[in-house]
Amino acid sequence: MFTGIIEKQGKLKHKRTKTDMYELGFEVGELWTDLSIGESIAVNGVCLTVTRIFGKAFFSDVSQPTLSATNLGKISVGCSVNLERALKVGDRLGGHWVQGHVDGVGSVEKIVKRNDNIFVHIRAEKNIIEYLIHKGSVAVNGVSLTVQELGDDSFSVVVIPHTWNHTMFSDLNVHDIVNIEVDLISKYIKKYTTNQKRPLTFDYLQEQGY
Repeated sequence: MFTGIIEKQGKLKHKRTKTDMYELGFEVGELWTDLSIGESIAVNGVCLTVTRIFGKAFFSDVSQPTLSATNLGKISVGCSVNLERALKVGDRLGGHWVQGHVDGVGSVEKIVKRNDNIFVHIRAEKNIIEYLIHKGSVAVNGVSLTVQELGDDSFSVVVIPHTWNHTMFSDLNVHDIVNIEVDLISKYIKKYTTNQKRPLTFDYLQEQGY
């Protein structure tokens, strides 16, 4: 489990094809001294397992389903990535609940800078859009953000200068592919309401004691 608060940036330095998967190696300027083999780390919002550590780099195996569902199979050696270690019990929850299970990808339509505000507009499939709400939470490349505008096939988020400068967003360009994970709570609500014979209304909630 993660929170969408990026701790460090890394660069993809190694990309080796294995049978039906890649081994990816990420170099970090100051690698965590207590990083352990077998622990989880979110790379651009994708939960990966650290398989080995060498110098200032850690390595992970990425399966074919993950490569197909995320942008990890598309990024090139030298590209920057967002990194977040798994949440520890007792840590502050600065963003929102992020599983590291990417729901799909989107394409950056445009980036608009209005003074210090940076609006990033992203086109996404219906299976992503249907879980988003205005002012709700969404993780984009692992960053916890708030939905500002919501359309039928796109949404926008505002990135503050600190986040822009301390994540891979500063390298983001139009047409880039980004990983998207919708709010975990919205998935459960959608599942619950879909399975109900009656729609979730105010009267129904009152009947159930809410």
